[in-house]
Amino acid sequence: PDARNTALRRNLTARLLDDPLLYWDELSEEELAYLTSQRPHIARRIREATGLIDEVRAEGMAMVDPTGDLSDERLPSEGTEGHATLLLADYLGAQRTRQSLQTLHVQMRHWIDKYSRYWKKAVRENGAEVELCHKALQRLSALHLVEISNHGVQPLPAIGRHVLGETAITGATTE
Repeated sequence: PDARNTALRRNLTARLLDDPLLYWDELSEEELAYLTSQRPHIARRIREATGLIDEVRAEGMAMVDPTGDLSDERLPSEGTEGHATLLLADYLGAQRTRQSLQTLHVQMRHWIDKYSRYWKKAVRENGAEVELCHKALQRLSALHLVEISNHGVQPLPAIGRHVLGETAITGATTE
């Protein structure tokens, strides 16, 4: 049992450090039982070693980087791609259902038309919505907020955390 518990602890710790969010339904029964009983101890060790803070949510557990120093990807982030990613997260979180890439490209074109005077000029080119959408989806996928497949883009539960209210533009400048 000790060797098995050690293996479970190491595996779960590695996953919590590598993945921005660990969904409960992705864990085996054994992993879930172990994490449920040992979460405070595992989280304390990670917090002491890294400064990450544990955040338990209905859908899973995240180790949050309050400074952003240890994160590969951030949401929100600055600039055109950051704003587009946040808008896409908001849209997918509000929809909560699988969306086709074509639908997302149309939505991205709408945002480009709406915000292009504040975004980098390259997004005004024909077809720019495809590349901007691709970059935004890659970031959301890296953050474990969407699953991308041949069937489209499926928002994952944690994306709901990024649903916004109405966007207000105040004193923005172009990049």
